Amino acid sequence: MPADRLKENLIEFYGEECHFCNEMEPSVEKLEKELKIKVQKIETWHNEENNELREEFDSGNCGGVPYFYNRKTKKLFAEQFHTKN
Repeated sequence: MPADRLKENLIEFYGEECHFCNEMEPSVEKLEKELKIKVQKIETWHNEENNELREEFDSGNCGGVPYFYNRKTKKLFAEQFHTKN
């Protein structure tokens, strides 16, 4: 997936079988609902082109998934986050 095909400002790079990625999914859904935003999810474990895109945005900072990138602010975050119920 070339960078020019990205649709949303907030991107989540994830792996289909990634325990941490799956654990975070409810928090990502809550974030989308509460802030009325869309997180573009890009699977990287089974798609080499997507993984190359993750590496391009990562620039050696995280090295894995889950990994979030905000195209608007050009900032990344790779820490697990939780929302209060």
